[in-house]
Amino acid sequence: LCEMSCCPPGSIGSPQRQPLSSVTPSGKIFSIDFPKNDETTTIYNVPFECYTTGAELSSHPNKIVIIFTDVFGMNEGNHKAVAESVAERLGKEDTSVLVPDLFHGDPVAQFVPYLPDVASLILTLPFFLYRVKWKYPPETIKNDIFNIILPWLSRQTNVAISELNICSIGFCFGGWVNAMCLAMPDTPFRCAVGIHPSIDKLERLHGQSIETLLQQVGSKPMLLLPAGNDPDEYKCPGGAYAEILRQARGEEGDCDEGDVSVCFTEMKHGWVSRGDSRNKEVRESQERALDLTTDFVKRHCILK
Repeated sequence: LCEMSCCPPGSIGSPQRQPLSSVTPSGKIFSIDFPKNDETTTIYNVPFECYTTGAELSSHPNKIVIIFTDVFGMNEGNHKAVAESVAERLGKEDTSVLVPDLFHGDPVAQFVPYLPDVASLILTLPFFLYRVKWKYPPETIKNDIFNIILPWLSRQTNVAISELNICSIGFCFGGWVNAMCLAMPDTPFRCAVGIHPSIDKLERLHGQSIETLLQQVGSKPMLLLPAGNDPDEYKCPGGAYAEILRQARGEEGDCDEGDVSVCFTEMKHGWVSRGDSRNKEVRESQERALDLTTDFVKRHCILK
């Protein structure tokens, strides 16, 4: 079952229903407007919602951070709390943080309440595979980002897309989205951080190669923060995926400086986006991951 999902064996399952973080989300939900009759956009019967916090987009923020969620979506787990923490660390006065609902209210993973995770996964796996493979393929995800979200940001800030100073943070499924954004030609994304990423499984699911995708990312800065049970290929030193990024970055790609990959050996895949912050070890590892993330963004999310 784990091979058919995007998470490795032993991962943290569905988000628990009680609050997982002491951070209270204080942002707003916006509906992203987009042309209904434009053939370049996807037509939806529901609003395209986005959680935003930090500086108002109309204030011309110095940085725009887009958080791409795991398969449980914007309204589950710690995604909004992470957005608040990132905004605080980077400075709410000149940083806007967004969490777009790329699943339009129909997240990839929808577990059945009161059923154990394994039983729920068995019951919902066909729907999971349908959504991840056919409803949200790479073309749809990239279309939503580059033909809807980025033009919307340009309108909100009154800044050309090429002049926007954007970076991204992605969890699991969102780590795959990160890589696709950096790999796009003439991308405005300056850097990305993949926290317990699932790039390999999702590329394979769509018949593509993670090695090719990472080579397309090239020298654009991308930091990986794998958990202990994530594939060794993501880990420094020597992991095949980390090595592709390190070599492409040249002198900047130093594993020892936390600029390519830092492994959280004691944590399980999912520990940041859906781990229980009431657990001291989990909370401390979440804080360290967000410290590494925001330090990386400060160094690399620079408009050149």
